[in-house]
Amino acid sequence: MYKAKIAKIAFDTRALADLESAVEKVLSPYRMAHTRGVAKMAERLARLYLPREASLLRAAALLHDITKEMPREEHLDILRAAKRPLRRDERENPKVWHAITAPIVIKEHYPAFAVPALLSAVRWHTTAHARMTVREAILYLADYIEEGRTFSDCVTLRHFFFDAEPEKMPVSARRAHLAKTLEKALEMTLADIGREGKEPVRETVAAYTAFRAANAHKRRKNMVETLENWAELPSLADADAAEVARAAKFVLDMKKAGDIALIPVKGHSDITDYLVLANAISAPHIQSLADELIFRMGERGVKALYTDGGNRRSWVVVDFGTVMVHIFDRETRGFYHLDKLYKDAARSDEGETL
Repeated sequence: MYKAKIAKIAFDTRALADLESAVEKVLSPYRMAHTRGVAKMAERLARLYLPREASLLRAAALLHDITKEMPREEHLDILRAAKRPLRRDERENPKVWHAITAPIVIKEHYPAFAVPALLSAVRWHTTAHARMTVREAILYLADYIEEGRTFSDCVTLRHFFFDAEPEKMPVSARRAHLAKTLEKALEMTLADIGREGKEPVRETVAAYTAFRAANAHKRRKNMVETLENWAELPSLADADAAEVARAAKFVLDMKKAGDIALIPVKGHSDITDYLVLANAISAPHIQSLADELIFRMGERGVKALYTDGGNRRSWVVVDFGTVMVHIFDRETRGFYHLDKLYKDAARSDEGETL
């Protein structure tokens, strides 16, 4: 997880303008356009999290790719001169080299900006690490989601972060949203590295593990607090199917159901508008989940119209009218493939693509 530290370093407008001009002489037009995009995004994120560090983060963004376009041998020369050998995992990922060489170059060629807070943000903007500062997290995220990035993962993550309207969140929720976004970004990064058949840099793996564990702990804590006050929450009697489905998912998640899926099936099913599918680890777990779901949803004004387990110990259906919940063991769910059946039906309405 990240640590909160205040750098108390600011650069004036003239210094930043001069820095931008100097960087422009080093980078290609394409790389400079990206750099400006990262600087703009870093300032935008700074307003949400570290408003007093906006100028520092802009400077870090302007310098983050200062060695990105250097040839391989030049990177290796810089590292040899600095007596900084590459580990095996780093050698296999040349895309991270510029994050290692950039702080070295900044110290030599841009000494006015070579403050520890800036150097650490630049150093970790590509790989991340397990105990990131908020500042480091901001530059990492700004590099990933700047507006000029059109890769599908970048667009997805940009929407994930901003569609939640973090500017409207209280401070604690805003910090939690940043942590969730970092976890998602790191997951995407590791998946991409895996598709390339490479070993990821160990700091990236450690960062993902740390964010995932911290976020899971927070989710579980929030669930416990919410479930304790569950009956006092607003009634779901007049809620739409999507809201009822989300409430059912919450209860199942709290009781440790696995692989929960929410599937809208209105127009593809004559009996319900939403399916909720979940796995259980045993027959008693299936029954426990069904019983808890019926009780908890009833507390919020949604009564089960029908429950069917029959003599089967591997699959129970709980019907709430507009929402139908299926709780299976893993083998039974895999055999019937309800997820694929309804998702394929929904896609069939989208028409052919050229």
